[in-house]
Formats: sequence, C-alpha cells, structure tokens
Amino acid sequence: MSGTTGRELPAYLGHYRILRRLGSGGMAEVFLAKKEGAEGTYKLLVIKRILPHHRQSRRFRAMFVAEAQLATRLNHPNIVQVYGFEEAGEELILTMELVDGQDLGRVLREARGKGVRLPPWISAYIIAEAAKGLHYAHERKSDEGIPLQIVHRDVSPQNILLSWEGAVKIADFGIASANLFREEGGLLKGKFGYMSPEQAMGEPVDRRSDIYALGVCLHEMLTGRLLYGNLDGDELLDAVRAGRVEPPSTYVRDIPPELEAVVMRALARDREERYQTARDMAGVIHRAMLAKQELVDASSLEVLLEQIVGR
Repeated sequence: MSGTTGRELPAYLGHYRILRRLGSGGMAEVFLAKKEGAEGTYKLLVIKRILPHHRQSRRFRAMFVAEAQLATRLNHPNIVQVYGFEEAGEELILTMELVDGQDLGRVLREARGKGVRLPPWISAYIIAEAAKGLHYAHERKSDEGIPLQIVHRDVSPQNILLSWEGAVKIADFGIASANLFREEGGLLKGKFGYMSPEQAMGEPVDRRSDIYALGVCLHEMLTGRLLYGNLDGDELLDAVRAGRVEPPSTYVRDIPPELEAVVMRALARDREERYQTARDMAGVIHRAMLAKQELVDASSLEVLLEQIVGR
C-alpha cells in the first residue's frame, strides 16, 4: 500500500498492482489494476478510491461507503459489476469490472467530429439495453423484501459504457439514492443537461427521473447535438427546469416517428406522462424494432464502434 498524495501513481493499492490512472472526479479517482493469482494467472479490473486529499473527510468516507453498500447489491448484465469493497491500509477501495470499450459520450464526440450521426435504431438499442439495467436497479429490494427505491440520478452518455463486443452497461451509482440512506433535500447532484425538471428544482426524485435522462440521451443520439445546445450554467439550469423540449425532427428530417414518440414521452415535463418504468420504455423500443423488422443486436453495435472510434 503506497502512501501517495496528489497525482502520484501508487504502485499498489492493497494487493492490487496499479497499472495506470483512468480518471478522477470531485470525490474519487479510478485506476486500471491487475490482480495476480497462482501460476501466473491474473485479472484486470478497475479500482476506485477517495482522492487522497479527501481521505480523512468523514463526509466523503460516508458517501463512499453508501455507494459501496448500494453498488455491491447490484448484479445485472447491463450494470458494471462491483466485485467488492475492501480496506487497503488507511484507505477504502471499491473493485469493479473492467469494461473494455468506450463510453457513449466519447462515441458521440467522435461521431460529431466525423460529421456523422449514430444510426437511429442502434441508438434505440443502446437505450433499451441501458433501460434494462436501470429497471433492475429500480426494482431491487432489501433482504426483508422492502423496495430500496434506487434512483441513479446521473444517467448520462459518460455513464453508459459500450464494450468492443457490443455490450451496454450502466456505470457509476456513486450519487444514487436509495431508502437505505437519507437524501439531502434541495441538493442538486448530477449533470445539469441530463436532469429531469424536478431534479433540477431540487425536489425528491424517483425512477422516472432516470427515464427522463434516458430520453435526453436518445434525443442527443438521434440529432447529433446536445439537447440544450450551447447553454451553460444558470441558463442551462433554467432551461432544464422549464422542461420545454423540441422534438428531434426539429433538427433532423429522417427521424423514425416511432423513436421520436419514445423520446417525447420520456421527456414529458409531468412525470406522470412519462414511461412509468424503464422496462416499459425498453419494451416499446423492442416492439417498434420488431414491427419495422430492424434487426439490431450486440454485433451491430460492435461494428459501429469499430467504424466510429476504432480500437
């Protein structure tokens, strides 16, 4: 265990050999690591830890423990698997699955740079797969059978991971809320551009906020532009709170009407008018694909990633 500070790369965290830093946020940083076993066997995985200068903060440690208690309960093909939560000297570390691929945000940026849009039905497939993972989380119950009422609250292209083999996985339940924990009223958590109006108002949120965020992602995938254009800061927050959204066909002509309908229902300002579950949203997409005979699967996504990003 290395006692590093700042941007210095630790050689080891616990018994995991650190290969490189993958990224960092306001609270934590993540590393690519190698777990070595007998006879030369090893496994590559991702390790998350609190940033060194926040390590002694009781608040950050409590938030990290809350994330671990939530994330270790989730086991679904469309959610990044968290293997465990461990002590490494004075530090707490979260070990999780390495998804070898790209996040949707990077794919969208690469597509815009090439002047292309993601194919509409592959976009819909990605959202339907993400919706399956979210529905599983939304439905989770405690050991006593009490609904945990998990809400991700930070669904965005950066947290939708796409593997080179065409798998779609939701990442980072770091600011998710559940009835295991007391939510701080009026506190905004998440990326403004992907918040529901009620989340941007600081009101209590439920699963329909995550469904709204999926609608924002799909809108941006279909149009190749950010939902709120170049708005930023308070202007962006005001626009999100107002909840007025232009249909994708305002910007692009060849949007399948079935998918425009999915987007606009997910983006209804009144949460009662949205899909009430992520499974409902995924089901509508799959039925539309079937009716249009659009055969999209993991291999379709695999080919698209090769074309847009390349390995």
